[in-house]
Amino acid sequence: MPNAKLRKSETQLSDDYISTERLLQVITTLIPDELWPREAEKENPNKVYTYSMRAKCLKDFQILWDKARNPQNPEHFRGKQLYQFFLDIAPQAYELHEKWKAHQGFKGTGLRSIERDGRTIIDVPDGIVFPILASLSTFAKKTKDGWRIVPPRSFRDEELIRAAKAVYQSVANSNPWVMGKSKACYASLYQITSIYKRLSD
Repeated sequence: MPNAKLRKSETQLSDDYISTERLLQVITTLIPDELWPREAEKENPNKVYTYSMRAKCLKDFQILWDKARNPQNPEHFRGKQLYQFFLDIAPQAYELHEKWKAHQGFKGTGLRSIERDGRTIIDVPDGIVFPILASLSTFAKKTKDGWRIVPPRSFRDEELIRAAKAVYQSVANSNPWVMGKSKACYASLYQITSIYKRLSD
């Protein structure tokens, strides 16, 4: 992402530009429980909307920006914390999305919705990728260099891929659109990363 720029209009279609709305979707998916803006969902954030509602993610970010820059807002302090998360995690969020969109660990899974070129994985549908990214939010950690997703050493992508395949087939009926909008799929993958997190603490 070093030379990439956020796309500010629909006319900027070069590969040098990143979709601002898509990046906001991905970052929202990675928000850890402790920073999740909806108090009633702190222990079980419902992130299903991040997959299909770009406009809502953008609107939420605009509200967050207002809170972060307005000291008179009663939620100013929490807003500043979450806004800082967005700034810190943006480069890694982009990298994680790119990584999982073409993760070679999906070789041999037999999932028909995955685009391949020979044996090379070209594109994994976002309906599969977003529940995976949401599960990685449990590894969000504030470091000396800002917020990062830091999985424990014992964690392996392959286990998450196996679990994603299982819920894709059994819960989503092998439909990526259904998986991306299924709270049960998000919860199943999140449970796995949460176990790794507890064991590493």
